[in-house]
Amino acid sequence: MVVATLILAFVAFKPTNPLIGTWVSATKLPFMGRQKIEFRKDSMITMGIYAKVKYDVDGNTVIVHDDSGTGAVYRVVDKNTIFIEAFGIKSIYKKIE
Repeated sequence: MVVATLILAFVAFKPTNPLIGTWVSATKLPFMGRQKIEFRKDSMITMGIYAKVKYDVDGNTVIVHDDSGTGAVYRVVDKNTIFIEAFGIKSIYKKIE
């Protein structure tokens, strides 16, 4: 009975996704201004482009995968700050919603 309860609790537990919400870049990007990203339960919108995505949450790391399997790694600093690094450039985002 105890084992069954533990298995059920483990299966029922899913880590919450800290990315869900709307974020804006902390700095203005050249020619683009501030970048806005909206993460939803199974999709995201960035630069006006909608994409179906899946999330892998592991502690303060969230990997966002699109349908092609391409992934982007976001790091959670705190509940209002995330960042992503690409090509040696660190982009910081602040939660607005």
